[in-house]
Amino acid sequence: MKGKKLDKPKQNGPGRPKAEIDPEMVIALARVGCTVEEMAETLGVNKKTLERRFDKIIESGRLKRNVSLRRKQMELAMRGDRTMLIWLGKNLLGQTDKTQLTGKDDGPIKHEVTESMTDEQLESEIKKLIGPVATVGGNFAGEPETA
Repeated sequence: MKGKKLDKPKQNGPGRPKAEIDPEMVIALARVGCTVEEMAETLGVNKKTLERRFDKIIESGRLKRNVSLRRKQMELAMRGDRTMLIWLGKNLLGQTDKTQLTGKDDGPIKHEVTESMTDEQLESEIKKLIGPVATVGGNFAGEPETA
């Protein structure tokens, strides 16, 4: 970039010279959400080199991206975007559209199991609930007759 200081190659003894990496390009890639692997590939350097030399710049770019995203989300919500209002309400305000039933003092709902019924008792209770129903051969209507 014009007028920007580049991380110049440096030769300190034997080995390969330091790769030339533009810090502004690193921060720009971090701001658009690139992974370190994607940045390294784009810049033509090793991932470890990028992490070692630009860790703070990458983190700064990601934080700036997060601030920009939050600002845009709030703008949408404040303009009445229902989806964004719901999403922000759930994520920032802890709102939910789930209903949870609880017992006394927000504890579990207690229930008791009564003794089981015989088939005859169950049939008698069902008859009481549904009223008189036409029966065929002593069974409820629609049930096959037994021989």
